[in-house]
Amino acid sequence: MKWLILVCALVAMSPPAPVTAQPTTRFLAATVCGTWHSDWGDVTFQCGQIDTSGLVPITGFWSQAINKRGVIKSGNFNPSSGMVRFDYYEPWANLNGSAVLSLDPSGAKLSGTWAQSGGNGTWALWR
Repeated sequence: MKWLILVCALVAMSPPAPVTAQPTTRFLAATVCGTWHSDWGDVTFQCGQIDTSGLVPITGFWSQAINKRGVIKSGNFNPSSGMVRFDYYEPWANLNGSAVLSLDPSGAKLSGTWAQSGGNGTWALWR
């Protein structure tokens, strides 16, 4: 009986297990997947599985005009920060470029910038 009391006392005196911080995720991994409207035509993001670094790989396309379908070659969405980054190709102009977009807290708007040889500007997307 004394042994049981001693064990209970030791357990009661033990410090609590440390709490480890878990990374916060502001958005679901699939938040940006699918089709968006934009000021450069409708954009479709095709998403892969979230990787070990917490990023969602993306590819896709956008329809800027008749016979002007841009290719989103590769990129990623970070659900923790809401940032979308990708490289693209405009086959009608033989131009490569990149874009960086930020998802607003509602999850319904993306906005940011694009850049390519000879130009740069803003890009806004919405659902």
